[in-house]
Amino acid sequence: MLRDRQEKRLKEFIDLCRRRGMRVTNQRLEVYREIAEDLDHPSAEMVYEAVRKRLPAISLDTIYRTLDTLEEFGLIFRVDEVCPRAHFDANMAPHHHFFCIRCGKVLDVPNVWEDSSHILDKVSGYGRVKSVNLQIRGVCNNCQNIPEKTMEKEKNHAKHQRD
Repeated sequence: MLRDRQEKRLKEFIDLCRRRGMRVTNQRLEVYREIAEDLDHPSAEMVYEAVRKRLPAISLDTIYRTLDTLEEFGLIFRVDEVCPRAHFDANMAPHHHFFCIRCGKVLDVPNVWEDSSHILDKVSGYGRVKSVNLQIRGVCNNCQNIPEKTMEKEKNHAKHQRD
């Protein structure tokens, strides 16, 4: 079922690229595939690490440019309002996001309302609305089972490993 949905997204991606006059390059396809298959809303760095396994010559700069192009063409969107780094999502169906304030995981939440016209009416004086996205912040199920002190130790250890 999941595999079928991913293949459907790839086919839609290729069709949409062609309709919009955008070449379907191997790099674009692999970047999109990674975002479409990773339900955790990967960051550019995560996409880079994964795609580099399949395309070793790809650069981080190419990843960023490809992500910008895919976003510009409306094929993915950037989920970055709360995250320290932008995360990307290939699911263009109306939905919302749950942000874990401990681990930074971003999870899809089904659309909670069908009619957002009342929101559009209230904000119409501010400008043209491109999308409506409800953000829910909390602690994910995995993090709820980990004491906060343990999480802080793990974060500090990971930070020192990077430095």
